[in-house]
Amino acid sequence: LNPQSGRCLDSPSGATANGTRLQIWDCNGSAAQKFTLS
Repeated sequence: LNPQSGRCLDSPSGATANGTRLQIWDCNGSAAQKFTLS
């Protein structure tokens, strides 16, 4: 995503299960938009 678009990847309802389908949503800094790769 383009950082200037104001849009972020978002996990619906903050779901963390494998296979969760992500959505594109307005950036709001919520936990649903913060990801950690491990």
